[in-house]
Amino acid sequence: MKKNEQYVLAMRGIRKSFGEVNVLKDVDFSLKKGEIHALIGENGAGKSTLIKGLIGIHDFEGGRIFIDGEEICFHNASEAATKGINVVFQELSEIGTLTVAENIFLREKEKSSLGLLKRKELFTKADQLLKEYNIDIDSKELVENLIVAKRQLLEIVKAVACKPKILILDEPTSSLTQAETDLLFGILGRLKKEGTSIVYITHRMNEVFQMADRITILRDGVNVCESSVAEIDFDGVVKGMVGRAISLFEVKKDHTRKLKTDKNVLEVKNLSRKGEFDNISFNLRDGEVLGFAGLVGSGRTELMHILFGINKASAGQVILNGKDITNKKTTDIIKTGLAMVPESRHEQGLMLMHSVEENICITTLDQLSCYTKIMRKKVSELAKSMIKKLNIVTESPQKTIGLLSGGNQQKVVLAKWLAVKPKVLILDEPTTGIDIQSKSEIHELISELSAKGTSIILISSEMPELISNSDRILILNDNRIIGEVSENASQEVIMGAIMKDKLKKKRVGGEGQ
Repeated sequence: MKKNEQYVLAMRGIRKSFGEVNVLKDVDFSLKKGEIHALIGENGAGKSTLIKGLIGIHDFEGGRIFIDGEEICFHNASEAATKGINVVFQELSEIGTLTVAENIFLREKEKSSLGLLKRKELFTKADQLLKEYNIDIDSKELVENLIVAKRQLLEIVKAVACKPKILILDEPTSSLTQAETDLLFGILGRLKKEGTSIVYITHRMNEVFQMADRITILRDGVNVCESSVAEIDFDGVVKGMVGRAISLFEVKKDHTRKLKTDKNVLEVKNLSRKGEFDNISFNLRDGEVLGFAGLVGSGRTELMHILFGINKASAGQVILNGKDITNKKTTDIIKTGLAMVPESRHEQGLMLMHSVEENICITTLDQLSCYTKIMRKKVSELAKSMIKKLNIVTESPQKTIGLLSGGNQQKVVLAKWLAVKPKVLILDEPTTGIDIQSKSEIHELISELSAKGTSIILISSEMPELISNSDRILILNDNRIIGEVSENASQEVIMGAIMKDKLKKKRVGGEGQ
């Protein structure tokens, strides 16, 4: 290929197989200097394989790669980084026991004569970089103490600190609030003006139309569409991804308008935790989907951790099915009928080195055992039934779950908690980082479960998802419930309530100074 100023990256005829499965089939992909190019497709479409092959994690079996017109083949990610290609994967990769500054400059070779990092200079540089991008993180804080959203921003800062020629982002906003997403978009806009080329992988279609210049759609390992964003619409993108039209946020709550009972299955009374909550009260009705809206840091996840026994309350009560479960052990809470799908499936929801079967059955081992012996037949039957029920795509129940797509991993997390047949199910960001088809299936599952009497608490940073799936929505801000909406729920009403409360608190705080 002749040197071509138009493309900073060109991939031609890329092929890759895993065993007998053809993952990439003669895929072409190109990236212009200073553009944002969205790479989208269902989980399993081949996006990650294409990127991992580019930076040398996988070996391609065919095709050619050109950087600025020069044919090249990387053997590892470090080699790709020396050529200016940095990737921020969806799975966070920081070292938790190191500080923010140490993580940002981990690759740098600024060392003293003793071979140690110059800590004072390190923190100064990190503070300057964080301030430059308006990111509110303490450079001296240990990464393990940061919430997921802050860690996501840190990953992006690490990549930007290297001044990459090509920046590849895999689901960068999966854990971010709208304000943090806007902050990221500002950073990307600045990088674009400076000539950085950006590959943007996401399942959030609004972000594609807001930020991208061009779009490439992969389906089943084939490039089915390459277009300027201006020449394609939402329906065209979805059809390209799944091969058919699909309505993602259609109303799914008709059944809840016909609830047969006002019985409260869960009652939270004046729940408090020193330094966090104070007098939180709400109830959850039988078969109801109760949404929790709020920005990251509003206290939604922290509140659920108290309900599920992960953290302890300092005052108040949690009543489930008439039983006081306040500050009980999580194992006892599960037996009473409460289950929780956590925000981070990799860190809190799955045993990544174990099989699909083992992950599904881990919550019900006491029912699948006789004394100390596991009844293998029952284990197999449960795993197969849940795989079928949730349409989990896997070659075998014995397949290592870390090898499944994100959407199928999330379905396994759901499966293991549905296996305990909970009366109340907490879903914390249940569709983060998964494809449109899997997201739609999870929405259908929420509707089906609530119609059959399961009560659901739904936390989601995607307002359309929250509104279309919830019967009522409680609005949280600064660890307080500040409002409730139902029939008139809208993104404008919810965000308006949050902003009004923030302004009110700011005025009160200002008057008290």
